[in-house]
Amino acid sequence: MLEQEARTRNYGCRVRRYSQNGVEMASLENNRIKLVIALGKGADIVEILHKEKDIDCMWHSFNELRPAGYPKTKAAEGGSFIDAYAGGWQELFPTYGAPTDYYGAQIGTHGEACIYPWECSVLEDSVRIVSVACTAEMMRSPFCLEKIFSLEIDSYGFSISQSVTNTGSLPLEFMWGHHPAFGFPFIEKGVTIELAGTPEVSVPQGTIGENCPFDRAVSGKWPLLTGKNGKPVDVSKVSGMQEKVYFECVAGGLVEGEYRIFNPQKNIGVHMNWDKEIFPYLWIWGMYGGYESAPWFGRAYTLAVEPWSSLPGDFKAAQETGQTLVIGAGERRETQVRFSYYSK
Repeated sequence: MLEQEARTRNYGCRVRRYSQNGVEMASLENNRIKLVIALGKGADIVEILHKEKDIDCMWHSFNELRPAGYPKTKAAEGGSFIDAYAGGWQELFPTYGAPTDYYGAQIGTHGEACIYPWECSVLEDSVRIVSVACTAEMMRSPFCLEKIFSLEIDSYGFSISQSVTNTGSLPLEFMWGHHPAFGFPFIEKGVTIELAGTPEVSVPQGTIGENCPFDRAVSGKWPLLTGKNGKPVDVSKVSGMQEKVYFECVAGGLVEGEYRIFNPQKNIGVHMNWDKEIFPYLWIWGMYGGYESAPWFGRAYTLAVEPWSSLPGDFKAAQETGQTLVIGAGERRETQVRFSYYSK
């Protein structure tokens, strides 16, 4: 009898469907954590709440989550990503980074998958496990995407089983990435990013800007790079909002497809792992109040650590360097990403 009451149960694992600010949402919840997905906008993960500590590690931007098609003063040249960006965790596909010409189709910043609404169906709904499948058809490229979110009882984490299907009649190149942005109260001064070994890390020239600790492109071994005036900069350490710092860097040659971000003051960390054959790079976005131009105006305090398939973050350039992924006509590509909280 209890198992038949799954739709309204308020204990164990559970699934909810609801609307927030006109956006269709779904939540998966157990006794440890709550995961919230914005189905109406990219199936973005917008909340991962650690119940015992009352900490949601996701960044919540100064912009509220809004429905697709929300009025704009003028269409942005780079597309809709920034207008629709409310923080959280996006899937980037079939391109990311700069707007691009994708086989003749114009695709904006960070691709298509993070802009469109996704369909959702419940696969399993029991006290022990909940699982939902989210699917979306791209509009300007011939792909169908699916991601299955699964959460088990007593777990501090969840899995995302993903697939890409080429519904076209030609083999195609593409880029694939994840864009999880972490924020306060999880992110604060003293938080560290932990990677296995000492992978190569570099700051591309195109990222050098205002309040950047680097004045030129530099490369070295994780986590120390040479900054302005020869001063060493530890890119694994988070700066405080009042320090007004902004930089981007990329790590490659990863020993493992995983990272940990740990807050020693609150004794809480996040652990992400993935297939590094598909996502061999980590793009790190250290936005510590230092970007004072549009669209941030010094308001953004966030750290994003993003598994990426390709470099650079420009489709044409990635094609030229042989850095894109390739999928044949009718083929399906699968992978899995896992997330969990931990304490020491």
